[in-house]
Amino acid sequence: MAQIAGGFSGALVANLMFNLSAVNVSTHHRAGSVSCWRGCRHPWPAGGHFRDGPRWPQRPGCLRVGGYILAAYWFTSSTSFANPAVTIARMFSNTFRGIAPASVTLFVLMQLLGGLLGYGLIRALYPNAPALAAEVAAESLAAEVAAESLAAEVAAESLAQT
Repeated sequence: MAQIAGGFSGALVANLMFNLSAVNVSTHHRAGSVSCWRGCRHPWPAGGHFRDGPRWPQRPGCLRVGGYILAAYWFTSSTSFANPAVTIARMFSNTFRGIAPASVTLFVLMQLLGGLLGYGLIRALYPNAPALAAEVAAESLAAEVAAESLAAEVAAESLAQT
């Protein structure tokens, strides 16, 4: 709900920034089968970026997923409706990237189906995902503790020099 509220507020602010009425309901219909299939497949690559996180620990998942969404804005016909909250928020943007209210339900259903299919694919490819997640979390916690310890040492040395 917070994402939907944030998306709605962002759409209102963006409309006002571009001298449009605050509530500007889209008339751009996207209910065709091709558009809906694309909505179904969007969660798959983003999920893969999270799955491959342990392989690229120097590149945080948020940057990889954000980069994918930025690129998808340009290479997809829907301008990357990343999740149902984004789709709902884009109802309130009557621009080339908006979506008419009549198209939202099918698009959101396809996104949810895509999420379930992507989850099933990841579970099939990585049946030990919970164990891997626990291992990555433990390594991350250990690195965080080491960083805090180092910061405390540096601070103590700095105080000792003054």
